[in-house]
Amino acid sequence: MSTQDTTTTPVKADSDRGVMLLMLAIVAMSVAALFAMGA
Repeated sequence: MSTQDTTTTPVKADSDRGVMLLMLAIVAMSVAALFAMGA
């Protein structure tokens, strides 16, 4: 179990960072759409 944890930890960190970037992109697009509709 310990060996698997050490090997999967870096991958999990990369995936979490990717999810954060994806959510930030979605939020940015949503804000841009709101400004476009309001303008």
